[in-house]
Amino acid sequence: QISLAHCLVDCGADLILGHHAHVFQGIEQYHGSLIIYGQGNFVSDMVPKMCRQTGITRITVNCVGQERRISYKFLPFEIGEDWIPVQTESDFMKKRQTALSEALDGKNSDDKYWEDIKKNHGVAHHGFTSFFKHNVYKYKLRVSSKMIADFVWRKIKRMIGSSTDGRVSSMDPHIYETVKRMTTSKAKQNEL
Repeated sequence: QISLAHCLVDCGADLILGHHAHVFQGIEQYHGSLIIYGQGNFVSDMVPKMCRQTGITRITVNCVGQERRISYKFLPFEIGEDWIPVQTESDFMKKRQTALSEALDGKNSDDKYWEDIKKNHGVAHHGFTSFFKHNVYKYKLRVSSKMIADFVWRKIKRMIGSSTDGRVSSMDPHIYETVKRMTTSKAKQNEL
């Protein structure tokens, strides 16, 4: 994600607003552009607390002649037990932002990153499982059966190694081709 975002900025993007991840992914200013890797969920009834840590980014763009300056302020929110977002301070968000900064500074290895991802998935999985066990009677049989079947199918795919959970390889291959062309084009311009 970082390489892709940097490549897009190097090719002229001023603002990148990433999405889809269910947890806050961090914010970076790179070469005068703003990269928001992901703000997390905002309207969600997901069980794990980390999936209910979110925020809004207020972005200001000032243009003076040919120069532009982008600044931002991140406003952290937490989705409460009543599923309503409330503005709050969040140690979780600060830790996630610190982890991004350390990754950008080269302080974390890929192995450390994936170790953290597995730990977070474990915490989230435990939260989902506990919630489901205590609330399964609230669902219609068709819904709970589908949830159990999906869970088992994902487990099987992970065991046989065909799962794309958390892998960049699940991204649309056209994105790679586009970025490859942009990178090649940019490299040729720099040579001239």
